[in-house]
Amino acid sequence: MIVFVAGMPRAGSMWTYNVVRSIFESRGWSVLPKDVPVGERALIKEALLSEQKEKQVYCIKTHLPLKSPLPTKHEVRIISNIRDVRDACLSFMRFMHADYESGVHAMMNMMKITDYYSSQFGEDLL
Repeated sequence: MIVFVAGMPRAGSMWTYNVVRSIFESRGWSVLPKDVPVGERALIKEALLSEQKEKQVYCIKTHLPLKSPLPTKHEVRIISNIRDVRDACLSFMRFMHADYESGVHAMMNMMKITDYYSSQFGEDLL
């Protein structure tokens, strides 16, 4: 199984990612990767191409738009946090020490990625 915590940044995705990993671990599942990678592209490719194993889950946090449908034999679930973009924009500006124009640009991208996941993954999206 592969679980993606995917969607807009600054919406609590790291917290959700850690909770999801903990839930699977508490149920005795092997959760991959063991350490959070710096970049997720290689991990996504590895997970999609991997063999399914019982009680093993890849848990991957990403803000990239994933292909739909995903090219894998795995059961896939996607969790997408949604946060009021005005609040997420302010969080982005504070976290990144960004100016207003950069914040508005980030907010527009947040809306695009949220719309993308909402429209592309239907039944597999929580």
